[in-house]
Amino acid sequence: MAAKRIQKELNELRRDPPTNCSAGPVGDGEEMDIFQWHATIVGPALSPFEGGVFALNVVFPRDYPFKPPNVRFQTRVYHPNVNDSGGICLDILKDAWSPALTISKVLLSICSLLTDPNCDDPLVMEIANLYRRDRAAYNARAADFTARFAVGGEAMAARRIAKELSDITREPPTNCSAGPAGDGSDLSSWHATILGPADSPYEGGVFSLSITFPADYPFKPPKLRFDTKVYHPNVNDSGGICIDILKDQWSPALTISKVLLSICSLLTDPNPDDPLVPAIADLYKRDRAKYEENAREWTRRYAM
Repeated sequence: MAAKRIQKELNELRRDPPTNCSAGPVGDGEEMDIFQWHATIVGPALSPFEGGVFALNVVFPRDYPFKPPNVRFQTRVYHPNVNDSGGICLDILKDAWSPALTISKVLLSICSLLTDPNCDDPLVMEIANLYRRDRAAYNARAADFTARFAVGGEAMAARRIAKELSDITREPPTNCSAGPAGDGSDLSSWHATILGPADSPYEGGVFSLSITFPADYPFKPPKLRFDTKVYHPNVNDSGGICIDILKDQWSPALTISKVLLSICSLLTDPNPDDPLVPAIADLYKRDRAKYEENAREWTRRYAM
């Protein structure tokens, strides 16, 4: 029963992730443990945790949802309700737990706790006293902890990717969808789908892509690769894509949504002057009808 309930929550969380949060089982495939999750919370705006990316470990008991999950910060947090071991003092994880609650609601409650500490039930009395006595000093120390332990190259990338995920979920680019691959816990690895553009030899096809964000994203471009075979002068047999914005024309102002739209445009309007497959580029220039016939045949064979 517990595994079934957890799987249901995972499906719902993937479909409608809580604001500034991501979570999913640790491991992948046969190694996946549905009872142990990794979660990420982006520090709430207008709080001393703003700009930080906080990792958490979630362990579901075997009698879940009748008992609450155990949730613990892995990133250090300066907060009256979070101790040095990452333990969290939150009523819904103790006596106020209800089987009607979900991990999404728990994560949102933790976000609220970051913004509004409960000094009447502290885990760290010294921090609670400082919060009551000198709010400015508390905010300064919490912000310093955030800068030291929750901000850095990878943290910056995670924040940016989380924002793009929120944006693409709210407003997906035309004929495209994308989001974290597998269990959803690794924000740096995404799966995307592009529907073949109308009035092109790819029309009617559904094309899968893998996306990997580097640790220094957005200062370096993501790596995109078609998982579905595509007959195209700018796509090779390994799914590699030759497009300027993924090379020398990359800019940190670009987003994965814009990249996916550019790939859609590339399907409609190939660039035979910068090919990955010269033979297909030559055919495109020499005999457009034959090129389109071959591309349609590949679309039927591999993308439908």
